[in-house]
Amino acid sequence: MKNKKIMKLPFLILVCMLLSACGQEKMTPDAEETDYAVGGKVLSDNRKEDDEGQEKVDEANADEQTESIENDFTSGKSIEIIPAEKAAIPKTAYESGRALTAEELQVFDEFVQKSGNYGFLLSVYDTPADANLNEIFYNGLGENQDEITEEEEQAYLKEIGESELYTDFNKITTTQLNDFLLEKTGLSYEQMNAPLGWIYLPEYDAYYAQHGDTNYSIFNCEEGYTSDEKLFVLHVAPENYGYEDGYHDMRYELILEKSGETYQFKANRLMMEEGLIEDRSFQVSLSPIGDVIVASYKPNTEEIPLADVSFSIIKDGWELTRLYGVYTGNIRETDVFNEIEAITFVDYDEDGVADIIMILNYSPVSDVDTSYSEIRVYKGEYEDYSYGDYYYFQRYQPEISETLTTELSEKTISAVLDYLVSILPSATAG
Repeated sequence: MKNKKIMKLPFLILVCMLLSACGQEKMTPDAEETDYAVGGKVLSDNRKEDDEGQEKVDEANADEQTESIENDFTSGKSIEIIPAEKAAIPKTAYESGRALTAEELQVFDEFVQKSGNYGFLLSVYDTPADANLNEIFYNGLGENQDEITEEEEQAYLKEIGESELYTDFNKITTTQLNDFLLEKTGLSYEQMNAPLGWIYLPEYDAYYAQHGDTNYSIFNCEEGYTSDEKLFVLHVAPENYGYEDGYHDMRYELILEKSGETYQFKANRLMMEEGLIEDRSFQVSLSPIGDVIVASYKPNTEEIPLADVSFSIIKDGWELTRLYGVYTGNIRETDVFNEIEAITFVDYDEDGVADIIMILNYSPVSDVDTSYSEIRVYKGEYEDYSYGDYYYFQRYQPEISETLTTELSEKTISAVLDYLVSILPSATAG
């Protein structure tokens, strides 16, 4: 992934949804009243589960809600709310034409799992020109790699300023690169939109790189369709290796085109709309990585009754990271998920990396007519790597989350933030 430098935001980033029914018994989705931040004002939005009958709230009511939020802070400081909007999720799930048979899906399974093919499923793209070449060629050409001479090795080490190799060493000539891409995509290397991030040595007309592990991944073709026996749309899922958990599993829509006796890669898209909680998924700017979609997903309770709600951070159509749950495997022990009461994005410790705070609602399995609110705090982590990539993660903070859940009688976003301001010297409310 390419990292874009983002200016550090001097103020707290906050996008919140506050449900008016906090503290009440379990609510059904069509009875919810949600407050969420848009354009710097807190607007009230009455929603039904099917998103019909949405009503706008007049500006006077919006101003009243905003003033109420600001006055809730006992610190006496206000919070500047940045514009946010409900995420516009692109639709995939193309299901027209003839459904592929189990035998055909098995053929495609074997095709995408080949060493020269699986890398095309490790990035997302609407055109093959945007496929990530670093993922595709991560392991080089395997057995087809040319022998690397001592002279080439020394020229490479001189170029990178090192005295020796520390990992496996790969080489791809320009001719091999072009031939491979023409076969797999129908495009030449010059037609690709981003270059291969290897060291190019013009005297050998070849690219070189070291790698110490593998990116090999197994994908399974679960269903597929074709309307002309030339283009094939496949719904593929990463192999879970027999481990079942309560997280939402992302699938991809892979499009292949028949080319002689093989297939060419034409597109690979994240099917982010499957299982989405649409009115709890937002497009926001999280410092320092910029615009992302924070997507909320319903638990798959049909297969795992105590599965918990899932959250993923999606950037440029790719699942950048997921938020890990409170319990192992994201499976609750004695309660079931009801709803998301609030989600907030705020750099509460002012380290330049946005954090995430949420309030979720659950019911004990033994008494589903009652409910309680659980507060979670996730701290953002970021590290910029010298070679253009970066590390990004949202780490759950169990101690402070449990303290907030236990000690706050009124579980609202304003109460949570005010508490954080009171215990963290660097945390200010504006």
